[in-house]
Amino acid sequence: MRVFVKDNNVDQALRFLKKMQREGLLPMPKPKVRASRPVNPFAAVNSPKPAVPEPGSSI
Repeated sequence: MRVFVKDNNVDQALRFLKKMQREGLLPMPKPKVRASRPVNPFAAVNSPKPAVPEPGSSI
C-alpha cells in the first residue's frame, strides 16, 4: 500500500493509516514466535568436568 503525503502533512497520513488499520483494511503483522531449544537432560552428566587446581598447589 502506498500513501501519498501532501504539503509535508505527515500527521494526516499517519491518522489515515491508523484509521485503515482499525477498520481492518491493513493486515496486522503477526507476532513472531521463537521456538526454544530442546533441553538435553544428559548434557550435564556427559560434559567433561573443568580442571580444578588442588589445594596448596602454587600456580
